Amino acid sequence: MQVKWKPYMPSPDVSVWVQESSCCGAYTLLHEGREGVVTRWSRDGNRMETGRGPHLKALLVWNHLVGCHRHYRHEKRKRRVAS
Repeated sequence: MQVKWKPYMPSPDVSVWVQESSCCGAYTLLHEGREGVVTRWSRDGNRMETGRGPHLKALLVWNHLVGCHRHYRHEKRKRRVAS
């Protein structure tokens, strides 16, 4: 799955709530009214989004990103335990 990021544009006049956040906060799954969206912070401090659409679409993108995500602390801990 190829994921394309663009600047985050919150929906006006809609309640936003966090459904889930990745282990280190790299990704956040948000609900905005009838839509879901996955966000992350860019290196320059801007919030970016992907997977905007029906909740199922956002959830599929979320599962892909979290499944592929490797946080450096987790990798470091795995190496230490294996030693």
